[in-house]
Amino acid sequence: MNVVSTLEGSWKYAGWRVVFVASLAMVATLPGRTVGLGLITEPLLTDLQITRVHYSNLTIWATILGALFSPICGKAIDRWGVRVCLSFAVIPVAVITITMSIYVAAANLLLFLILSRGFGQSSLSTASVTAVGKWFDTHLGIALGIFSALVALGFATAIPLVGGLIDQQNWRSCWFGIGIALIAVSAFAFTVIPAKGKEISKSHSDEESVGWLDAIRTSTFWTFTVSVALYYLILSGLTLFCESVLEELGFGRSVYIAAMISMMGAGLVGNFLIGWLSSHWKTNRLLAGSLLILAVVMLGLPQLQSTGQVVLLFALFGICGGAFAVLFFVGYGKAFGPKHLGRVQGIAQAVGVVASALGPKLLAETQMATGSYWLAFRWLGFVAIIFAIVAWCTPMFRRAGIGLSTTDK
Repeated sequence: MNVVSTLEGSWKYAGWRVVFVASLAMVATLPGRTVGLGLITEPLLTDLQITRVHYSNLTIWATILGALFSPICGKAIDRWGVRVCLSFAVIPVAVITITMSIYVAAANLLLFLILSRGFGQSSLSTASVTAVGKWFDTHLGIALGIFSALVALGFATAIPLVGGLIDQQNWRSCWFGIGIALIAVSAFAFTVIPAKGKEISKSHSDEESVGWLDAIRTSTFWTFTVSVALYYLILSGLTLFCESVLEELGFGRSVYIAAMISMMGAGLVGNFLIGWLSSHWKTNRLLAGSLLILAVVMLGLPQLQSTGQVVLLFALFGICGGAFAVLFFVGYGKAFGPKHLGRVQGIAQAVGVVASALGPKLLAETQMATGSYWLAFRWLGFVAIIFAIVAWCTPMFRRAGIGLSTTDK
């Protein structure tokens, strides 16, 4: 069955509504994600009169502590279902965003960052990425490709919109408006997502899904988790200080916004391409290829000399990010099944979030010690190459219940 007939023949299937709502919820994580905080980093530093290094220190602790929310949310999804957890996970993000816009100060910034990271980047992200895996199995790659494409399109729309509003008004009023909008997203999600009893995890026997403790003991889990964590580390550091990085190269804020749009838009290509290829190629080879692209981006970043080169390199970074997004979702679902997917992805998400906490710290410390970000980017490029070799050589575990052996075809 080809992709078109699959979509047309099952359009009334409730899972497609879940794909749409889950993608909307993922975009709703913007205030708690690095890319969202990156939009307000410069005005926030000016507003609160704090240094870049101090802010990076607060960010790393907030991200690490916020990562603890992911396993809790994953366990809740396995127990209470996608509808309840995804819908209600949006509400605290909305409340924190609104409150932060009014009351944040240098003295309480850490608390707001912890809650934004914990409920936004950790809990809501875990609920979003797990939702699709709970509703799809046979066509999981296609569904996650569409989900990732919708997320990329949503961020590509939201980033310039929010950035423009911040430039025209101020970051506080913009954050307040986002919080109000998130309340509507929560109500919409609860209305559209069907009840837990229809999730595919209820139709699978225990033999067709791997226990979460068994899953985290496999080389598959750690190959995917550590590789994606490296990407998160790079993504968080680069997006949080992207404006400063490009300024070092001689580019202004308009080029920074163009780079972010290019990155998110190009992610669509990676989403669809890897979503399709994941049904035909070995996932470890796709992971290795994505890591090599990441290495090219890191090693090429210090060499940028024109706006066109910036847009092209960030487009390549976006394609790489789209690939990692789909592989992160598909890898765990295919290997371990949907029954305990919340716990498995919650733990993986926590590792990724902790890694993302190290990104801004690494770049800030490198910039302060050497006067430039480039040494960090070069080392990260070499690490990505090493990880690509490991991923290529690691066989991917597959659960017995889907008609395959313990490795990919």
